[in-house]
Amino acid sequence: LGKGGMGTVLKALQVSMDRLVALKILPKKLAENEQFVQRFLREARSAARLRHPNIVQAFDVGQVEGYYFFAMEFVDGETLSDIMGRDGPLEQERALAVMKQVAGALAAAHEAGVIHRDIKPSNIMMDREGQIRVTDFGLAKRTEGDVTVTADGTVMGTPAYVAPEMARGFEADARSDLCSLGATIFHA
Repeated sequence: LGKGGMGTVLKALQVSMDRLVALKILPKKLAENEQFVQRFLREARSAARLRHPNIVQAFDVGQVEGYYFFAMEFVDGETLSDIMGRDGPLEQERALAVMKQVAGALAAAHEAGVIHRDIKPSNIMMDREGQIRVTDFGLAKRTEGDVTVTADGTVMGTPAYVAPEMARGFEADARSDLCSLGATIFHA
């Protein structure tokens, strides 16, 4: 289904539940680096804390024969980035509908103590019915508990969408996600 910095995502069958899932696999080379393993596990745990119709649901995380995996809801659709690449800018009403759904997802994440830190068109999926799902909590940060997986002053996020405070290496909060959402919708 896709490939990114933290692994490859495959469409798979979860045999025990007889359902399709998106299966993210951390490459073995990255699995040798404890920081990447912790980031990968943090993504799964962050997603597992969240229950909202506009957030991809996490099902399972584990390790088999040296491969770390993360099974999540399969969304039969495409990313906002793909839609914009094919169709160009969204009509104002459609962009507003996307923004409302993403804002609802972010409100639920923030309520649960999770900051996404990488809101951008390629992390927003639209299914065949027009329902939005926020994906990829790989850079997410919990606002309580152990949040020190990245070094202080490290810039996280995608430059075109990152909030100014994050670009300067400062701490992100809920407002950072909203800034990234604003940049995303402006782009859309």
